[in-house]
Amino acid sequence: MAPGLIDTPLSTSTDEDPSWTTDLSEIGRIGAPEEVAATIVFLLSQDVSVYNRASSSS
Repeated sequence: MAPGLIDTPLSTSTDEDPSWTTDLSEIGRIGAPEEVAATIVFLLSQDVSVYNRASSSS
């Protein structure tokens, strides 16, 4: 799991503009904690049994 910037109290505690990271991200926005949680729930479920490793694009 390597999510990008997630909307948490820590990430919003500064006055820094997050556009520098959202402009470079695949989804173009800040993620929600619920999105990360849903991915973890999926990875821990029986639905993931068909997946066995990460693929390489090289």
